[in-house]
Amino acid sequence: MQGAGTAYIDPSTSAFITGLSTLHVHLYSSLIKRRYSWIDGVALFVALLGLYTISTPSGGLGVGELLVLAGTFMWALQVILISQYSYSSMLEFLFGTFLAGTIYGVATAFTGLHMTTETWLYIAYLALVCSIGATFFQVLGQRYVSEATAAIVFLLEPVFATIFSVTMGLETVTTYKVVGGALILSSLYLALYSEFKTR
Repeated sequence: MQGAGTAYIDPSTSAFITGLSTLHVHLYSSLIKRRYSWIDGVALFVALLGLYTISTPSGGLGVGELLVLAGTFMWALQVILISQYSYSSMLEFLFGTFLAGTIYGVATAFTGLHMTTETWLYIAYLALVCSIGATFFQVLGQRYVSEATAAIVFLLEPVFATIFSVTMGLETVTTYKVVGGALILSSLYLALYSEFKTR
């Protein structure tokens, strides 16, 4: 849904809406698990303010925005489920991640779509590093922090994306990016403070 929606909207709007999955996770923590402090609420507010500042989304509410918004529930569910089952078998998590990609990959290969060796290398990198590797570290990390803190950590994605874009010369440094990144980092500090204060 995120990929389909981003085809209709600009990346910054997609990044902002995708980050709203953090809000869903925090609602789950406060309303369902009832394990939530006022510091978590402040961390969420600062994080969303930082996300808005760094992404500076524009536009209204159309098909693209609605598709990406629908996808945020899936991202939130992933964080919540991994938090719930993080001590399960790591092999099961990785197999589940690998299996879905394999099914899509085999189906794509039989559609007659011809891809270059370079394209296959990019796909292999995305599968091994961005899917299996990321899932491994997410499951491992969520064994030590709550789902609310994990959701805040995920908001570092636009910060790192901005750093990489600036480093590669694709974007320039702006005040909005610096302030937004600083707010997100501050929210992470608050979330970690809340996490370890309640232990």
